[in-house]
Amino acid sequence: MKQLGGWITVGNERGVHSRIATGLAEIAAKYQVRLHLSLKEETADCSMILDVLALGCVQGDQLQVMVEGDAARRALESVEALLTAKEDPK
Repeated sequence: MKQLGGWITVGNERGVHSRIATGLAEIAAKYQVRLHLSLKEETADCSMILDVLALGCVQGDQLQVMVEGDAARRALESVEALLTAKEDPK
């Protein structure tokens, strides 16, 4: 099982809001991976939307992302696209 991680800067001016948190949960489910975000000392499991929202991520925050699973690389690419986008997901 692959494990990948990296740092991603939040690009959306509204930060990580409900649509983005839902998108993260959908990525974890689609690729069947374990996906976690960390901000400072707090870590959230992205399958738990409220935990992600509780991080209170705002534009410009540097998030540490950890992905574990066979499709970790594809999932990480999707997470990066979602978190760095200036526009809200459709």
